[in-house]
Amino acid sequence: SLFLVNTFISKKGDFKLPKDTKFVVFGHSHSKCAFNDSVISNLQNVSFGGESYFYSFPKLKKVIDHNPDIEYVFIEFTNSQITKNVEEWMWGNKYLSYHYCIYSPYIKLRDKMFLFVHAPINYLKVIPIEIKYNASRIIKKEYNFNNYWGFTSVTGDLNTYLDSLNKGVEVVDMIEIDEYISENHLQYLDKMIEYVESQNKTVILVRSPIHKDYEEYFLNENAFQELVKQRYSDITFLDFSNYYLPDSCYKDYRHLNYDGSLVFSKWFNNFISDSLIN
Repeated sequence: SLFLVNTFISKKGDFKLPKDTKFVVFGHSHSKCAFNDSVISNLQNVSFGGESYFYSFPKLKKVIDHNPDIEYVFIEFTNSQITKNVEEWMWGNKYLSYHYCIYSPYIKLRDKMFLFVHAPINYLKVIPIEIKYNASRIIKKEYNFNNYWGFTSVTGDLNTYLDSLNKGVEVVDMIEIDEYISENHLQYLDKMIEYVESQNKTVILVRSPIHKDYEEYFLNENAFQELVKQRYSDITFLDFSNYYLPDSCYKDYRHLNYDGSLVFSKWFNNFISDSLIN
C-alpha cells in the first residue's frame, strides 16, 4: 500500500509556479511571513512554517524541475536553523506526522533510513498515517502542492502579543537556541545548495528581519557568523535581521505582520531589481 500510493503521488504531483517566476524563497515561518510575493515581481514564496531543510530539500528539487525558468533561489538561513534543537523538526513525531507525509513520495530511501536510524519508533508510527494521508489525496485528486506553502498574512502587533504573553493567553512555541550545531540539519542545506548549483541556478542565503529586542535568538550568533564565513563563504548571504521596522510591523519577535511584510517586500522588490536584475 505504501509503495502504491507513494508511486502514484510521485507521478501526479504538480509543483508548477506562475510562468514568470524567476525568484523563489524557501524557508520556515520567518520567510513565510516576511516575503509578500504579491508585491515582489517574478517571485514566489514557497516557505512553510516549521519546515526543516530535510523536507525543503525534496520540495526544492521538484520545484526547480517543474519550473526551469527559475534563476535565483533564496534560502532562509538563520539562528534557529543551525541549533541542535532544530532536529526535532526533522524526526519529532509532530513533524513526521505532517511534513513527512506531504513529501514522503519524493524522499529518497537513504533519507528515510536516516530518519529511521534517529527515531525508529516515531518513524514506524508514521507509516500508517502516511498511507492514509496520501491515499486520501489520491481519492480527492489533490495533486497540486501549492496548498502546502506560500506567503501568509498575519495580523496583530508586538505590543498586543507581549500583553497576551504576560496574561498567559499565548505560549511561546519556538526552537530553543543552544550552543550546539546540528550537522544533521546543515547537511541538508548543503544538499539544497549543491542541487541548485548543479542546475545552473544562483543560490542566495537570506536572514529575514528579527526584532532588535529578541536577544535570546542571537545566543549562538558567534557560531552562526562563523558558519557564514567558513562553511558558506562562497554563497551570497543577505542579512536583513537588522532591517528596521517599528513594533507595529511585527506580529511577535520573530514574524512580520501584514503591514511589516508590505513595507519590507516593497523595499526588497526594489533591492532585487537594482542588485540582481540590472
